[in-house]
Amino acid sequence: MKLKVFFLRRRYIYYGVLLILIFILLSLFLLSKNTTYIFSTSDGERNIQNYDLTGDGLKDSIYITKKQDEYGINITSNNKNYILKSENKLNSLGHNYNYWPLRLTLIDTSRDKLPEIFLQASINGSPVQNIFMWRNNKFQNIINNSNNLLGIIDYHNNKTPKMVLGNIDNNNVEFSNCLISKNNLIKYQANYSPNYLGKDSILQFIKYIDSLPYNILYSPKEVFHPEASSSVTKTIDALSSFNATYYFQDGFFIDNSCDKDGTITGMKWILNFKGISNSDNKTVKNYTLNLILKPNGVVNSNYYFKIFYAEIISQGASSVLSLP
Repeated sequence: MKLKVFFLRRRYIYYGVLLILIFILLSLFLLSKNTTYIFSTSDGERNIQNYDLTGDGLKDSIYITKKQDEYGINITSNNKNYILKSENKLNSLGHNYNYWPLRLTLIDTSRDKLPEIFLQASINGSPVQNIFMWRNNKFQNIINNSNNLLGIIDYHNNKTPKMVLGNIDNNNVEFSNCLISKNNLIKYQANYSPNYLGKDSILQFIKYIDSLPYNILYSPKEVFHPEASSSVTKTIDALSSFNATYYFQDGFFIDNSCDKDGTITGMKWILNFKGISNSDNKTVKNYTLNLILKPNGVVNSNYYFKIFYAEIISQGASSVLSLP
């Protein structure tokens, strides 16, 4: 009997050790998962730290500077300084406007444990995008363009993350696609449906915001989720109460959740607007909105991804948004 008790207790010890090991491994896995950070600044200068961008195991510093109203970005890594340089026609990362902040996004789309650097800003009132990656011991400008949309898809599943570059205007949303594989940028063709990732809902929502405060009663109800959070109404009411005329400037989007098969079940969109006061046209501010879209209805139907949540995350000030 004593031997039986001894073996029974030892079995419990084994189970206990096994559970502890599983807990430790799970914790390490969760801690090692990439987190996306989006930094937005309109004051022209900022210091971002505690991110390894070069793979040497040391935390680097990103300095956002302003010189003659133009943004500059210096990265200090292991006592070495790297200056990010765009290869666009103006060799510029963007101009500093209080109503159009520079957005810096750190996200590992190549799955190599090093985040790529995504920059969105403006030059002479027009959008500009730059994407940098650490390659051949330097930060290379792999993409530069004048698009006003930038997105990442298949980030929260086991598929290869893709970069979606696009433009949105009053009538249409156009996308082009690329991914990073073995340190190489690969462009590919894809046929997107009109409701892809909620782009039809976003287009109608942007039109609606641009019509505030005059058309607040004529909201496009088809783009709002039937179980939408009260935050949506509060956000629209707040924008209307500011008594400003809004103009869409640029946006960023990323899948927010996926099911076990890797199908995207949630989208996060960040939309950047310029707001000009209707009572004083010299008062111009930035209004940045954070939206969460969830599917509703038939997959191939219009407005399949609908707006479930909304908040104003910036009103002409610096902000940081963490996307787990």
